[in-house]
Amino acid sequence: MTPDALAQAIARNHNWTIAPSEQSALNALGLSTQVPATWKYISDGPYTSYELDGALIQFKRTTNKNISSMSPTSRLIVQALKALGKDEITDEALEKIAARLTKEDAKRLVDDTPRTTAWIRDAIREIGKMRGG
Repeated sequence: MTPDALAQAIARNHNWTIAPSEQSALNALGLSTQVPATWKYISDGPYTSYELDGALIQFKRTTNKNISSMSPTSRLIVQALKALGKDEITDEALEKIAARLTKEDAKRLVDDTPRTTAWIRDAIREIGKMRGG
């Protein structure tokens, strides 16, 4: 079982909403080839961690409004953009993200994220434009 599959199973078992964060999100979107030693997730559950075959899985509590109203894809993309940081978001990164989305996914992403930070919202609008939205 992969660390991500374990994290998803733990979340289902506890009825948590989660999203990969930091390097885990970048790795999941193919924006980083580095495999994290610690798989980090934001969650509406408690702060906790688990270990699987030497890989550490950490859940960091966040407010429910940050994740519960978004699709899993939208949560993942927002976390990846946060991990990149405002000054490190490139057209190439946005194109890689856009290429993974259907037109409907891109529309949902834009619709899911009206309350995100302005620079993240700007990046998401660009992704939407790239997918014809």
